[in-house]
Amino acid sequence: MNRDERVKCAGETVDICKAGYYTARNGRRVEIKDDIARMVAGTVLYAPPQSPPRSPPDASRHATKIAVTNETTFNALQRMARERKSALGCLNFASARNPGGGFLNGAQAQEESLARASAIYPSLLARPAYYEQNRAQRSALYLDLIIFSPNVPFFSERLGRASGATDPCVRDHDAGAKSRRCNGERAGKRSPG
Repeated sequence: MNRDERVKCAGETVDICKAGYYTARNGRRVEIKDDIARMVAGTVLYAPPQSPPRSPPDASRHATKIAVTNETTFNALQRMARERKSALGCLNFASARNPGGGFLNGAQAQEESLARASAIYPSLLARPAYYEQNRAQRSALYLDLIIFSPNVPFFSERLGRASGATDPCVRDHDAGAKSRRCNGERAGKRSPG
């Protein structure tokens, strides 16, 4: 996909988020307006000294599995959703200065791909202090801030085109400093990074 196509996809994604629905490949209208509203309402900015809540330690309940795979974040979420019934989280290696990174301008990196394939953009826009504080920072280092976006509707395997999934794949999403970690269903079930 070239830059012009990625710009077009970003525009389609913004339109989908504003409209609150998309048309799946099978022609079915898929409503995500309420999902987006709940995601935005639940979006939290964590800034020092506040940190995300810790999960209670319970080794018998949770097993950690680390795997390195050659796939996109979206494809990994889809695969993992099919393989398990427990909650999934997603780490966004996010721009500290621009919501969605450069996805509106056709840039191509992990955050931009996630922004084109999901409704994360309204959630990021809902916490402007994250970007304002980082922009005010003269250093190239990001501040220790985290945006937690719960239950992000992912609706496309094709980098933002709503021709992919017939139902949204809903996952938690973190955007923040390099030390971020996301592994839970909601803020109360996460371990801070």
